[in-house]
Amino acid sequence: MSTASSVTSGARAATFERLDYSVASGPAPEPDEWMRRLGELPLQYQPGVRWQYDLSNEVTGVLVSRVTGQPLETFLRERILDPLGMNDTAFHVPPDKIDRLPPLYGPDPQTGEFTVWDQAAGGRSSTPPAFQGAGGGLVSTADDYHCYFRMLLNHGMHGSERILSRTAVELMTTNRLSPRQQTARHTMFNGVAHLSCGQGTSGGWGFGMAVRTARSDYAPPPRKASSSGPSAPSMPCSASTCPATPDPTSPAAAPTPRKTPATASPSSRTSSMSGWCTTTTAPTKGCATRCESGDRRMAAWVLARHAMVPLNYGAPQEAARLAALARREAGTAPTAAAALSAAVTARALAGIGDTDRALRALRDVQDLDDRLDGQEAADTWFGYPSQKHFVHLSQAYTLLGNTSDAYAAQEDALALTTSPSVMTRALLAMDTAACLREDGDPTAAAEMAAGVLARLPGPYRDGLVRSRADALHRQLTGRPHDHLGQALA
Repeated sequence: MSTASSVTSGARAATFERLDYSVASGPAPEPDEWMRRLGELPLQYQPGVRWQYDLSNEVTGVLVSRVTGQPLETFLRERILDPLGMNDTAFHVPPDKIDRLPPLYGPDPQTGEFTVWDQAAGGRSSTPPAFQGAGGGLVSTADDYHCYFRMLLNHGMHGSERILSRTAVELMTTNRLSPRQQTARHTMFNGVAHLSCGQGTSGGWGFGMAVRTARSDYAPPPRKASSSGPSAPSMPCSASTCPATPDPTSPAAAPTPRKTPATASPSSRTSSMSGWCTTTTAPTKGCATRCESGDRRMAAWVLARHAMVPLNYGAPQEAARLAALARREAGTAPTAAAALSAAVTARALAGIGDTDRALRALRDVQDLDDRLDGQEAADTWFGYPSQKHFVHLSQAYTLLGNTSDAYAAQEDALALTTSPSVMTRALLAMDTAACLREDGDPTAAAEMAAGVLARLPGPYRDGLVRSRADALHRQLTGRPHDHLGQALA
């Protein structure tokens, strides 16, 4: 993570009165004194130019403590540790548990031989530290850590309780470093054994944790989040505090087949069950898919994807009809198909000016999004990841004229768009242009839309981007209308 508090290691050694700066690596003064010393140091780099390990997290920990008016450990215990049942995690090990903490070994810098770096009893982890560092210093067990990472795997959910938002988890576990910042990370990590282990040159850094960005010889997963810190022998983690991840192959996890009633005729009509979805419609290809495969979730997914075609090409009424069918077929369970169908419904209803039902659909999709598990929220063909969620919200809020929420959704979507994603960025920019017009700045709206068209390769200028640009052009007058018209010509 880049930080505005990057400083030279020599200045750190002089100011912090030791050879390294990490709070977790040795005794540190009280937070106020630590911040005073840090404040005396000049910047080594301009903010954002280079990446610097650890220090920004320590500053963040002090900020959290000051804002909440409580020690960092108290904040962590209330928000993270206690809800997850991490009862063996703290900034020190109490006397009644110290026998479970082994000595900490480290390699001798000259010989490479492992020696005791810190004893358990009487060591640094046996007493509360003066500085509770957000960059490191917690002592934990394998099972406590397991509960924490299972929560991340489930996109911030622990059972039925939300610990972190899906957006926060996505930001934590997605590489945020630019190629230039990666150079500094590679230089540092390749020379430090406990940091380079498991990453090598294929690692990156999310918000507060290391991530794997490519396959390597270290481990099979394509991306692996990791962190460092001492741990004691593990204690059993009960099912009540650390529920098992559902097995997708188990009968309980499989979609419920739906049989076609023998009395149903091909022309029978079905009505929706949702408050914002009241259209009565005839069976469609999606229903045929379900009847043949016995998989309602697949049928809902097919219908929702099918609804996006008329939605994207000027037929929102038909899109709303198909999306309503998809939402009914998906049922009440929090699945990717249910979330996608609700999102498409919200956009379609917003497009035809049905504000009340569009807002109900938006509340529905946001509720579903909060309850999606890791598999349903994965960035796959059949998943509903956060980035796509915010792209849908951007369009819905833009069509509703709710520019503040639209801008927020656009920012969230862009923050989670790590690939070039030419079309995604272009469509979000078109939403921004429409919001600028809604907010009374038609000149800026025309300039942004024209700029999008100018930067896009030829094949990308038609289709969906063109339809949104045409819609904006029809709403403009005067010079902005002419300016965008020239770009569309």
